[in-house]
Amino acid sequence: MALSDTIFALSTASGKAGIAVIRLSGSRVKSIFEKLAPIAHIKTNFMHFTNFYDPQTNTVIDFGLCVFFAAPKSFTGEDCAELHIHGGLATIQAVIKSLGEIPNFRPAEPGEFSKRAFLHGKLD
Repeated sequence: MALSDTIFALSTASGKAGIAVIRLSGSRVKSIFEKLAPIAHIKTNFMHFTNFYDPQTNTVIDFGLCVFFAAPKSFTGEDCAELHIHGGLATIQAVIKSLGEIPNFRPAEPGEFSKRAFLHGKLD
């Protein structure tokens, strides 16, 4: 695990749900966020309603809410984002798959968001 990596993970329980939240953290979050949810003027700490696009094919995967948290005022102390998507398994899998295809962007290891928060002095 390298802190220079940009990571993502499903942060809600997997299974049937109305909403699923996917969390992103790291130095490349803003550029990745802009590819997934091309919002003209991203406001920090503001919930945006948008379509989510597959960065490889530019097709719409889903629509929902997203929010960007700028470092150091985030849980991990890094740039972070959350994607609030529909909770169907197919939708979750499609978003996770498209995120996994972005170069130098990887799934988080268990506890990695909390570890980053600790290393950035957000938890003791």
